[in-house]
Amino acid sequence: MGKLTAGVTAITGALTAIGVFVVIPGSAAMLVRLDRADLPPDLGVVTTLPDQFLLAFGLGYIVLPLLILVALSLAVTWLPGAKGKQSGALESWAEWAGWIWSWLRSTKADSPDGRPQHPPKARSWLLAAFAVLIALLLPVAVFAFWPPDWWLWYLASFATAIVFVAGCVLVGKFSGGGDLAFGWLVLVASLVFVGWTIAFAGVRAEFPQVTLCLKTDDGRLDGVLIGRTDDSYYVGEPEHRVALLGLEPTEEELDLADAGDSAQIGENQRATQVRANITGGLRAAGYGVIDVADPGNVTFQRTALVIADSRDPAERLDLPLELGLPVLVIDASDGFAEGALPIREQDARRPSVLAARVKTLLDRELEEQERRDERRDLDDELDGAELDRPQRRIAAVSAADVGGYRLGASGPCPVND
Repeated sequence: MGKLTAGVTAITGALTAIGVFVVIPGSAAMLVRLDRADLPPDLGVVTTLPDQFLLAFGLGYIVLPLLILVALSLAVTWLPGAKGKQSGALESWAEWAGWIWSWLRSTKADSPDGRPQHPPKARSWLLAAFAVLIALLLPVAVFAFWPPDWWLWYLASFATAIVFVAGCVLVGKFSGGGDLAFGWLVLVASLVFVGWTIAFAGVRAEFPQVTLCLKTDDGRLDGVLIGRTDDSYYVGEPEHRVALLGLEPTEEELDLADAGDSAQIGENQRATQVRANITGGLRAAGYGVIDVADPGNVTFQRTALVIADSRDPAERLDLPLELGLPVLVIDASDGFAEGALPIREQDARRPSVLAARVKTLLDRELEEQERRDERRDLDDELDGAELDRPQRRIAAVSAADVGGYRLGASGPCPVND
């Protein structure tokens, strides 16, 4: 009975240790993902996420790539050899290390030309080839192509290769061979490559787009899905949010339609259809959408672009234009509002055309923001209003309030299960 209890305790302890070593790298990778998505990269946010979610994320995106790297490391270092003796590859590198050390410390009395002769044969060429490959391919594996700031990433990869080879040399020289050397090799490879697997998980695993259809008042929530448990959905705000200004009929226009004004009824139907086309096209392209009834009650800090109707007074666009936001006005005449850009109604109602126009404006705004940041580094004072856009938020939605969801793309609600 005592042995059984001890065995259960050992297994429980091992599982707990594995969970800790998976959750901690998973949490670090989640911080990288949140930062890249411009969501709060705060440890307090990550710790509020369920442990089972971080465990699953760590197993899928960190442990599996790490096991592949560790297995390759063992394949090139732990070559078959005599039972109970040191691996041939490690012996070779240990001999080389000893020869180099002796060569550096030798004097002329040691040999006729002052240096030790006959260096060991290079039997572990696999380890050298593996070191060169990881130095060249690790940044490409993380970014799936050429990495940004490539010189910094390749400096890190070459440093990783050097540390890995040095660790193998030390294991071969001081471990004594056998199972002890094997265990040390696993530890060295895991510690050396875990940082790269965290970077891989943070860069390559992007948050998917999602639409939550809420049960209350036919509501919906668009954004990116951070995680899901049995009890809650964790959704981050969309990267860009478009404000619709004056696209819904006003109360006066609705009253006229209710009074039987046929012309107003037709105009309201047209405006409602235009708004539906614009909203659907923007959401399908991954943009968040918000209706603004009174621009005086909105700061526009979380707004990337404004779409307005030329029926609306131009004065209502003063604040977003002053803040430097891109503004599209449907069927606007020349000089409608200085700084605003016109767009034809038929183009606004075509999702592909509207999405392309919005993307062009946002890309242009990003370039302009980069130029402003460069000027700010040189001069602390900039003319005009400055929009200090806050960080995107994360919402936790109870699963009991969700009637359905669409993963991978936005879509209409409700979702029929």
